[in-house]
Amino acid sequence: MRRQRLRFALIAAALVFGGLTATALAQIPDSNGVIHACYHTANGGIRVVNDGSECTGSEQELTWFQTGAPGSIGATGPTGPQGPQGPAGADGVDGVDGANGADGADGADGADGATGPTGPQGATGPAGPTGPQGPAGASGASDAFVTTVKGKVVVGTTRTPIAHLDLPAGPYVLYATASVAQFSPKATRVACSLWAGSTRDRGLVRLGPVAAASAATVSLMLAHDFAAAGSADVKCRYFRPKSAAPRTVNARHTQLVAISAGSLTRQ
Repeated sequence: MRRQRLRFALIAAALVFGGLTATALAQIPDSNGVIHACYHTANGGIRVVNDGSECTGSEQELTWFQTGAPGSIGATGPTGPQGPQGPAGADGVDGVDGANGADGADGADGADGATGPTGPQGATGPAGPTGPQGPAGASGASDAFVTTVKGKVVVGTTRTPIAHLDLPAGPYVLYATASVAQFSPKATRVACSLWAGSTRDRGLVRLGPVAAASAATVSLMLAHDFAAAGSADVKCRYFRPKSAAPRTVNARHTQLVAISAGSLTRQ
């Protein structure tokens, strides 16, 4: 029974909808492309109207567009394969070579000039007189000063001079060697010093103990700048304990060298 009533209601709504559509077709859809209708909530009837304001209190307004809303933009399709390379165009026609220009005529050679005569040889002039001899130049300053003492010098227990060298003012590098020896079965210490003004270099050697002679070489070196003329000296002494007997110590073959320097740079 309910299905039959519902069928009758739908047929009635269709008739109403069809009648209303015929009367208002000229205004549907509106200028914006919207279709308006009123839906009867009790019997399900639908009628098309010009505007939603025509729906009664028992109806609900329905609207839809005559044309559906645009869908979303689809994804970009894959890039198509590259087309084949077109054929190469034909080569252009080569231009015509221009004609070669004519060679210019060679110029005439100039005539050679005449050779002039050889002049006579001049007579040899007389030799000039010999000029007087010039005066001898002054003796230059020595760059090195050397003194050598070959003889034997007996060394005592106090500073004994064994070599001496006088020097003019200036900077020098000094070097000295001396051979010291003794004849004693006891060991002996010998000290030698190279003096230049207040500057000193000192060396110490140990002799013996031996029954025969015992010898050693002392080497000394220093640099000194003499503000005025001065001297360099080599002096030696040996050390003897108070209870020991005196010993014989000699120095020989002593050499003292002073080399003049342009300047001294101490580091």
